[in-house]
Amino acid sequence: MAFNEKNVRLVFGLKLRQSRLDKKFSLSELSKKCKISISYLNEIEKGKKYPKTEKIIALSKALDVSYDYLISFQLNKKLAPISELIQSNILEELPLDFFGVEASDLIEILSVAPTKLSAFINSIIQISRSYDIRVEHFFYSALRSYQEMIDNYLEDTENAAAEFIRKFDVGYKGIDRIDLFRSILINEYGYTIEEDSFGDVKDLETLRYLYRPDCKILMLNEKINKNQYLFILGREIGYNFLGITDRSFTSSWVEVKKFDHILNNFKAYYFSSAIILHEKNFVKGLIEFSTNVEFDPERLVDLMESYNSNAEMFMLRITNLIPRFFKFHEMFFFRYNHDLTTNTFSLTKDLLLSGLHKQHGMISDFQPCKRWSGITILKELSILQEKNEYKRPICRINRVKYSQTTREYLIISVAHPMYPTQNMNCSINVGFQINEKLLRRIKFLNDPKIPFTEIDLDWIIRNSGNCEDDLEKPSVMIKESKTRKIREAVNELLSGQLVS
Repeated sequence: MAFNEKNVRLVFGLKLRQSRLDKKFSLSELSKKCKISISYLNEIEKGKKYPKTEKIIALSKALDVSYDYLISFQLNKKLAPISELIQSNILEELPLDFFGVEASDLIEILSVAPTKLSAFINSIIQISRSYDIRVEHFFYSALRSYQEMIDNYLEDTENAAAEFIRKFDVGYKGIDRIDLFRSILINEYGYTIEEDSFGDVKDLETLRYLYRPDCKILMLNEKINKNQYLFILGREIGYNFLGITDRSFTSSWVEVKKFDHILNNFKAYYFSSAIILHEKNFVKGLIEFSTNVEFDPERLVDLMESYNSNAEMFMLRITNLIPRFFKFHEMFFFRYNHDLTTNTFSLTKDLLLSGLHKQHGMISDFQPCKRWSGITILKELSILQEKNEYKRPICRINRVKYSQTTREYLIISVAHPMYPTQNMNCSINVGFQINEKLLRRIKFLNDPKIPFTEIDLDWIIRNSGNCEDDLEKPSVMIKESKTRKIREAVNELLSGQLVS
């Protein structure tokens, strides 16, 4: 048992509660027997308070159990699974408070029926060990679940972004926002911005930036494009304008220590998107685009580039605002990476908004076969690159219907190289479930030039894992090795030990 103060209180509260229930005492009855208030007993049982010696003696007499039993850290067989849960330290790591849940609340729920839940708890722990599920996986899942529940919309952050735009007069026409954002970081927040700081360091070539909080130096990879440059500046402004200090200092997650880093990164990411793709202007642009009777992929890319936005920010912004302002919630987002050196595809991000949760496991149906727009567009991009004909992000649209079902979706995809990572492309995809509401909202939905794909769902199920374009299943060992090298290189660079 990890004997920190919190665990001691939790264990004592569990034993007290179980002893009381074994005696069939209510809190009121126990209160009368030991002369301790009901509210204080309740606090003890929830693990919020630890009683003094004289109160423990009174409790042991009232419950007819030994003093030593109450203060020991041994739990009986009935509560053993909960003991293992506490020992696993998961309660310390999970962001329970973010969802308004206290560890004591969870323990109380578990203690009501420990026998029935013991198998569940043990299964969770065993699965996590068997499949190398680490704390950061819980963190990312918690954040994604939160995004899905709120339809990926942060009202407070939207309001902060609007306040920032008013304060600094951030326009969208005839203004160089890179220069403006640089000026704000330097003059308002005391930053020093260094370019070409580490791009020639092999283990750091995939990082877009590093931030040194001790001297407020923002170190940028020279290989990033101007849209990434603008976004990074916007995110740094977000950390400062939102008053966020508990944060990560790299563009990639080389080490996840706490959930607050992931949550705060998301808030700063959201803020940057909101000041680059301002809510009012962006919604207006989406409304105008949706009234076209034909889908023009070049026009969508033009709209994206007019904001100096990268594809992922642009498409995620669509998921922020369409549920809110179009009142359409049946959406999903996913991103594929294409490793050109191995010609493998991997699903690296997915988001299922709340309108689809009640219906079915949408994303689980999606297999990365060649008929998919998200994969097909990546193949098309690689061919353009081989012919030296790639000039800018390519955009495609597809209607997908599953045979044997009534499910049909509209998928818009954008593909481009993943700067600064070499030999890696990605496709950013937003899907909409087609229904009467969508048909009324999007005029180009009936454009006959939109490709239509019907997928035999039974065939996919029968051939699961055999599709020629099935997802890459990367080795955990290889991934950990790469992450460790990046972490070591970051530490060396930030400590001034790296020699060019």
